[in-house]
Amino acid sequence: MVQNLLNAIAHEERIELLDELNEKGEINLENHIDNERKKINYYHNHIPLLDNYDYIEFDEINNIILDGELTEDILPLVEFIKDNYE
Repeated sequence: MVQNLLNAIAHEERIELLDELNEKGEINLENHIDNERKKINYYHNHIPLLDNYDYIEFDEINNIILDGELTEDILPLVEFIKDNYE
């Protein structure tokens, strides 16, 4: 579990995604990603990893990211990083 937690926050884009999810409650990827390279990276790397660890739930039909079963477990760490390392 600790390894999953550390892996999930190992990339700045995943931290940003989790922080935005915390603020908004859901993320519509069509509105969130503005360039093709970033979109590919999200769909092939960040989203599958976070979904696999249950930190998010990805609705592929509607392209929406929702809280996963373990979202609440990672949010304190995301908030700590955002508050102290930006």
